[in-house]
Amino acid sequence: MSRPVRPAIFCLLGILLLGPHDGLAQTKGAEAPKKKPSAQAKKLPPSALLERARGFESQQRYDQAVAAYRDYLVVRPQDDEARTSLAAILTQQGKLDQAATEYETVLSRHPDLIPPALALAAIRMQQQKFAAAQRAYEQVLRLDPANGGARRGLADALRASGRSAEALLHYELVYQATNDPVIADIIRQINDELKQALGPTTSPQLTPEQILEKAHAAEAAQQYAEAATAYREYLFERPNDDTARQAFAQILASEGFFTEAVKNYERLLANHPNDVELLLALARLSMWQKKAGAARSYYEEVLRVDPRNLEAKRVLAEVAYWAREYGEALSYYDDIYAATRDPEIERRIREIRRELLPSPQAMIGPSERALQLPFRNYVKLGYSHYAYTNGVPDEKSGQLELAHAFGDQTAVIRTELINRFHREDLLTSASFYSPLWKRAWGAFDGSFAANPAFVSNFSVGGQFSQGLGLFHESLSFLETGIGYRHMTYSYKSANTPNLSTPAIEVDVLTPNVTLYLPFDLWLTEKLTYVPQTGAATLTSQLTWRPGERVQVYASGAFGTSGERLVAFQDFTRAETRSYQGGVIFPIWGQVSGEFNGFYEDRGFLYIRRGGFFNLIWHY
Repeated sequence: MSRPVRPAIFCLLGILLLGPHDGLAQTKGAEAPKKKPSAQAKKLPPSALLERARGFESQQRYDQAVAAYRDYLVVRPQDDEARTSLAAILTQQGKLDQAATEYETVLSRHPDLIPPALALAAIRMQQQKFAAAQRAYEQVLRLDPANGGARRGLADALRASGRSAEALLHYELVYQATNDPVIADIIRQINDELKQALGPTTSPQLTPEQILEKAHAAEAAQQYAEAATAYREYLFERPNDDTARQAFAQILASEGFFTEAVKNYERLLANHPNDVELLLALARLSMWQKKAGAARSYYEEVLRVDPRNLEAKRVLAEVAYWAREYGEALSYYDDIYAATRDPEIERRIREIRRELLPSPQAMIGPSERALQLPFRNYVKLGYSHYAYTNGVPDEKSGQLELAHAFGDQTAVIRTELINRFHREDLLTSASFYSPLWKRAWGAFDGSFAANPAFVSNFSVGGQFSQGLGLFHESLSFLETGIGYRHMTYSYKSANTPNLSTPAIEVDVLTPNVTLYLPFDLWLTEKLTYVPQTGAATLTSQLTWRPGERVQVYASGAFGTSGERLVAFQDFTRAETRSYQGGVIFPIWGQVSGEFNGFYEDRGFLYIRRGGFFNLIWHY
């Protein structure tokens, strides 16, 4: 908008300081000169100057209020609330150029403020500067397309500047929202004026084909108001021409006439219910109208017709994400990333997974279509073999494990047949994992073995872990936890009935802390402590997960531990150090593998070497 040019030199003759409550005499519409505060004002702090101005304003002593506001704005020129009050008083006094200058100053710093933009537009209308008024009203509509006052003002400005055809579209939109009979009368007047202006070659004397050609020509020339008028007239004669109706709807949507555009698109959709472009157009219009529910329904319908449509998936992903429906959002983002490899989408996926999974080590979180660690729906078949020194026979075992997800929770059932020290034990165990609250998860597990030789008769226990990001985001790289297990051991020989041992109760505590590092690395420190024997072992494990189905880990343990070498012996404490490493990797399709190597030195007892291999089928 053009601003009044300030004179370079102001004439000082005739300026009189009339006292502490008197302002500067001005002629109507003249530019107010910049000045220093009055002598009295210099003695007052800014807050007192502002209070003085508001006091004059409340007493309707507007000349004094203007002078006081100007005094205040000399020392507080950034106070746009006071500047707006000054502009309103100047407008009331009819000093429109001065008022416009103040409003423009405010808008130069805050172009997104609607009230001063509307006030400036009204001033320009009063000054009959219709082009400037049009720009101001259009600025408001860009910020708030539903602003009825700005829409009516824009229509009035266009009509006053001789652009009645363009104004007609805006008046019709105002009428749809208000049903104002005054607007209806204006619409009739404009239609009559347009018909009279066409003279003997008016469009009613044109064939429908000629009217359509006129609409195409106006659209090609970007004269969208004239094009919309011609399309509307043509569709009155040819209401079943869906191609023309779609072009008409597109123009309405682009010009901000969302309600009428929706009506036309809905009519088209009734004839073409599986047309993806129509569904997308209605979805976008619903978003522009801030009708999120309707937009979501249309985008879901798009995916029903076109399951690969990326626009629909992207919007639905964002809607689900902001609604904190992370599982649904993640499924859409996974599809988008697979198709685009967009790094921003990858970043969002990582962000969601951090929210979904309280720990990357726990088998919990919403079920997902993507196959990724930690695995949640699988069948595992495994075999292990360990060799001992000091004449201890080899150890062999087989394992069958089944895991299944139930929403956020995961259940695991496991059976192991273990051949150790020439004895066989069949151990059955079950675990249940679940999120608890934000960044926290828990697990409960138990096991049972009938007449075992070296494993516990039964055990029960659990684990709790809490991410410290719950307390402060700066601690989000830390997770602490503690585990507890109670085990009962007893032994009765099948061959020698009198050979048996009384039940032995053993408790094991496992406090731990995990440090999450960049590049999908984490370090876990776990202390295993047996209160009954005082045995304690510290284990450090470093894990790296470079891919969704790839994980590499290595660990070392140092301390004292207890071991039941045979069933009738108590736990034997021995200095122990052990090392192990492993990898989980995809083999093909829905099959993965896990390999582990193990070395343990228990001093005078034995050295144990070996490992295991698991075959994992994901279902």
